[in-house]
Amino acid sequence: LGWTKEQLEDCDWKKITHPDDLPANIDKFERFNKREINEYSLEKRVLKPDGSYSWIDLEVASLNESGESNEDIPLHIWIIQDINERKIAKDALEESERSKSVLLANLPGMAYRCKNDRKWTMKFVSEGCYELTGYKPENFINNRDVGLNDITLSEYNERIKQDWKQAVENRQPFSMEYEIITASGEKKWVHETGQGVFDEDGNVVALEGIIIDITGRKEQELKLMYLSQHDPITGLYNRTYFKNMLSNIICCGEYANQALLL
Repeated sequence: LGWTKEQLEDCDWKKITHPDDLPANIDKFERFNKREINEYSLEKRVLKPDGSYSWIDLEVASLNESGESNEDIPLHIWIIQDINERKIAKDALEESERSKSVLLANLPGMAYRCKNDRKWTMKFVSEGCYELTGYKPENFINNRDVGLNDITLSEYNERIKQDWKQAVENRQPFSMEYEIITASGEKKWVHETGQGVFDEDGNVVALEGIIIDITGRKEQELKLMYLSQHDPITGLYNRTYFKNMLSNIICCGEYANQALLL
């Protein structure tokens, strides 16, 4: 506690108890003195000589034998344990969990944790999955009604599988853009980022990631790409497209039996 034995002998414990913890402490102490309870415990903050407060775990019990009625000299035992570091760590963890919950609740997409198996069996899915996919989290958990493979357009599945495999083997982040089909049949472009979770022996225990909706951006990109390669009036391919196609053919050496007509 930081106080000497002599200082504590004449100290009123109420004066060194944090004001916020004092009401609960007084309530239990009074019930204890009235013999309503024989013992009590609580976590509280106590004042230290430097003006700071430190967390302790306090346990109080009566040493009077059962049935003894000597009211003049009640014998109590107080056991005090320093829990300041543990309490600070616990509070920090709770704050971290709260911040994570707030982040996930406002995420423009869904966060997930799944097994590294063939079907990517979902173990956790954030609430944002409903707005993104039209399915609720419970629909995804353990792939009860639907899995990530089920809503992904089939032409992307093999590439996703290979890229995830490479990311896990090299312990690198996974990142890919692809299309999904929502519960209502709507197509959406999404961007998925994730990574493997490993145990102490280096085994993959799970995959974690985030999937966000990029439909608006992707549609704009595709529109700009179309305009860069097509005539805005006729809709036919323009000179830029022709030059790019010709360069690709020459670079790939696939022009042996082809002719160019102008």
